[in-house]
Amino acid sequence: MPEIKKKSNIEIERNPIERFLMYVRDFLRAHTKQVIYSTTVVLVLFFLSLTVYLLLDRSSEKELIRLEIIIDNYNDAVRENNTEANNKAITELNKLISDTRYGFVNRVCHYWLGNILFEEKKYGEAYHAFDVFIKKSSDNVFVPIAINKAAICLEEDGRIDDAIALLSKHINDSKNKITMDQIYYNLGRLYHLNNNQIKAREAFKHVVDEYPESAYANRSKERLLLLSAIK
Repeated sequence: MPEIKKKSNIEIERNPIERFLMYVRDFLRAHTKQVIYSTTVVLVLFFLSLTVYLLLDRSSEKELIRLEIIIDNYNDAVRENNTEANNKAITELNKLISDTRYGFVNRVCHYWLGNILFEEKKYGEAYHAFDVFIKKSSDNVFVPIAINKAAICLEEDGRIDDAIALLSKHINDSKNKITMDQIYYNLGRLYHLNNNQIKAREAFKHVVDEYPESAYANRSKERLLLLSAIK
């Protein structure tokens, strides 16, 4: 009697990568239309995003050049003692702020505007410009300078409590140590003006202890001597 050969079932064991690739192949075959549609949408969105980015980048470059021209013209006019330099720069910066509305150039415009208005002793307007810059530029190296000047603007307008609150908030929130000696010194002055001699001494002493090489350390020592005479 002839021997009956049994058919053997052979299973090929595939590694995880091969199984994944087989799954992808089967999925693509079963969903060809959806895959083509999705890929088309992704590519269209990618190219649209790239186009917008390039347009914004080119626009930002033009805005920066425009700002540089304004500042260069302003500096030249100041050197020539042109009395209209400030007014012209204020007008041009406000126009650029209106045209940009956001971004680096917009933020820096507020900083420059605040400084020019500060020179004009228009402290209310200067404070507003500095305030906008500070809120939009928390990581900018010029923020501590703007905070100091904003506090002086508030002081000049008689808003001592608001000036103290501004400097105190910066001290508590900021990790940036730039001009911190000046900020503590001004805080001490403001406390003194507000008849809070204890807080004033603390602020001046902090400058002396933490920033002994600072020019504000000597000023703080003088202030501490004056305060020591107050009973």
